[in-house]
Parts: sequence; structure tokens; C-alpha cells
Amino acid sequence: MNDRQFRKFLDLLMCCDPYPVTDDPDNHFVMTSLATSEALKRGYDDWIDAYHLHENSRIEAKRCKL
Repeated sequence: MNDRQFRKFLDLLMCCDPYPVTDDPDNHFVMTSLATSEALKRGYDDWIDAYHLHENSRIEAKRCKL
């Protein structure tokens, strides 16, 4: 997952927490587990920490250079 994808995924989770695909609580666990796993790879404590600290400005700057 690249930086832009990760940012969009974090935004989606924050807007849809708890994840409302179905009433199955396992869906929420799967989505937040994936987000936390990716956040840990990037040095954040969890996906919520990543949501607040992951920089949109750096992502936008990269996109403008393409």
C-alpha cells in the first residue's frame, strides 16, 4: 500500500468507524487489523495514531512532482 492509498484507507476507517459493511463484528476487526498492521510497519502505534500523524501535505507534494 503506498502513502496515498494508506491515507485514503485511514480516512475511510475514521469516517466509517465502526465499519458498517454488515452487522458482522468480524468485518470491523478485519479492517482495523489491516490498518493497524500497515500503521505498525510505518512506525505508528496503531491506525488511529497514524490517522492523526500521517501527513497529507507530504503525499500531495509527491503527487505534484509526477
